[in-house]
Amino acid sequence: MCKVTLAIPVYNVSHFIEATLLSALNQDFKDYEILIIDDKGTDNSMEIIRMLQYTHPKGNIIHIKEHKQNEKLSTARNTAIENANGKYIMFLDGDDTISPNCISLLYQEAENTQAEMSCGSIQQLTEEGVIQKNMIYPHTTFDNFDLIKQIFYHGFIFETPLWNKLYRVDFLNKYQIRCIPHISFDDVYFTYQIMAYCKKCCFISDITYYYIIQSHSLTNTPANRNRYLQICKEYIQIQQNRKDLLMKIHNTEIRQLLTRFLINKSIRNCKKIMGFLSLTPKEKKEYCISLLDFSKVDYKNIWYYKHKPLSQIILFIFAKSPSLLKYKAIQLYSKIS
Repeated sequence: MCKVTLAIPVYNVSHFIEATLLSALNQDFKDYEILIIDDKGTDNSMEIIRMLQYTHPKGNIIHIKEHKQNEKLSTARNTAIENANGKYIMFLDGDDTISPNCISLLYQEAENTQAEMSCGSIQQLTEEGVIQKNMIYPHTTFDNFDLIKQIFYHGFIFETPLWNKLYRVDFLNKYQIRCIPHISFDDVYFTYQIMAYCKKCCFISDITYYYIIQSHSLTNTPANRNRYLQICKEYIQIQQNRKDLLMKIHNTEIRQLLTRFLINKSIRNCKKIMGFLSLTPKEKKEYCISLLDFSKVDYKNIWYYKHKPLSQIILFIFAKSPSLLKYKAIQLYSKIS
């Protein structure tokens, strides 16, 4: 047992993994482990890791868990949670780096506030080291489910990615918070669960994570037809999981806010699908109508609270409309926006 598990899923990151792992090894924190999830890539990433495991003075804190075959990032992250020995777990992508005091700052803040999740600020850089953007959080703590309330009522920007956040492992296990296996957009549903169940979380303004914008990354690679079809199927899978989760939420206000989130994301995802040029009109229609099916969603209480009443009325009318009418509205919205 240790205080923190730093989990690094590894798949074909040989050009970056040495810098990533050195930033993990050079932490000023003492009691932590580095858990490598070998997702069976085809390059020499694992050779580089094993070399550092044997030669670095702190190499003994590196532990490796192997998949039998490539399972995708979402499954690798689930494997990390299930094999973590720390009180807390943090995720680090194999092509990013963290500051030397990253774990210390996040751990101290989590302990001081007794939060279930502690988040640091982020710097985005190019592969050449040119700073593109700083995403700085205010130094604050949210209690009593205030995270989701701050997002909806006050426009608080909560970054979706799993990394640069310290999660209490017992919290993740209590609510069985996991990624959907074998999908690409693993952060999206995981974060939805965090918004649903996190009672207390804290944020610090210190930059603790350096996100390197890779030209070859999944988010920056143009999609072909098969990729677009896969994205549509993943949108529907995520949507179904959100619907299932809503049925488990008993707090009326939290369920109302999560319902609004689900409907808003459905609209945005449909708008994205309308822009997928390699899909046929029929395919776009089928996927969008599936996403716009709220028949099993209790949308009647989305105007339960008096925050932005007009937008809630519009959302209620939209949710209640027949799916085909909703689809026509999305078509029009896509053309004029």
